[in-house]
Amino acid sequence: MHARLRSALLAVTLLAAQVATAEPLGPHFTLTPFGGFTKYDANFTYQVRVVDAAGNANSASRAVMIDTVAAAPSLALANDSGSSSADGVTNDGTVEVSGLEAGASWEYSTDGGASWTAGTGSSFTLTGDGAKAAIVRQTDVAANQSAASSTLSFTLDTTAAAPTGLDLEAADDSGPSNTDNYTHSGRGLANNPAPGDIATFLTISGEAETGVTVSLFDDADNSGAMDNDETVITTTTAVGGAFSADISLSEGTHFIRAFQVDVGGNPSPNSGALLVTVETAAPAAPTGLDLADADDTGTSNTDNVTSAAAPFFAGTADAGDTVLLFADGAPIGSTTADGTGHYRYAISTLTAGTHQITWYSCSCR
Repeated sequence: MHARLRSALLAVTLLAAQVATAEPLGPHFTLTPFGGFTKYDANFTYQVRVVDAAGNANSASRAVMIDTVAAAPSLALANDSGSSSADGVTNDGTVEVSGLEAGASWEYSTDGGASWTAGTGSSFTLTGDGAKAAIVRQTDVAANQSAASSTLSFTLDTTAAAPTGLDLEAADDSGPSNTDNYTHSGRGLANNPAPGDIATFLTISGEAETGVTVSLFDDADNSGAMDNDETVITTTTAVGGAFSADISLSEGTHFIRAFQVDVGGNPSPNSGALLVTVETAAPAAPTGLDLADADDTGTSNTDNVTSAAAPFFAGTADAGDTVLLFADGAPIGSTTADGTGHYRYAISTLTAGTHQITWYSCSCR
């Protein structure tokens, strides 16, 4: 603004209140409000009134924005997907920026301010699993640069591994070995189960990330996926890198799989299948037990009189069944029926005299 009178006194008013005076310096003047410009950080309309030595006055006004400070923006996760909405664990690296002034530019740093990356819009995305720390600052349209924001610290976790090492607990594995995953009873099943009974409290164990939720399901069609009306049997939480859960299974073959959802909210792939076979129905009794013809040395080969020191006994049962033999009520050994259902066993502990030989079969798988 030009002042034509070199000696005129300038009076500057804001909303009719005088806030400064200035002496003209030739055709120009410099104005410093009372208290400095920071006292009036806002949008104002200033009116300048010029009064000459003869008392003649004139005035003009102009809208002015005095801006000397830019506030620091704030940072927050777009989606804290962890076990709570405030645990700072997420599978989404999007960070939202708030408190940006209109028209301001901004930048963020992930190394404590050593370097800065220009931002656009109102968010930025960090990648790579692990611990993260970010700050942000803005520069407003008046070229004021803000201080850095408070640090946003969080953990980015975008992947989860499948559980491993699924196994039927040895106490429930009642097959020929405690590692073959065959069972006939389970701790909740009657001692003499009927066909179709359900084996309960079969404990399945395995390994998974500490703190994750592990879900077990029966993959009936062994497709590798939970589909075709297959549902989760039970869930549990892994502790110390391991988990165990009790499940109930009906008679038959089951493909037990597990998946986990980690603390970042990531679902894992499904585990490999644990093949568990539940047999609750008693097998058919073995038949045809007889002293082998070659060892039946009596007057005929059907009179069951023998002089053999270790005579063979033979019969039939379901293929693969275990046949348990008893002499005079005492167990003397066992054998397995072959693929055609036949079995043979030599008894070497018999003494001279008459003996009662009995046998039972067991699925034992």
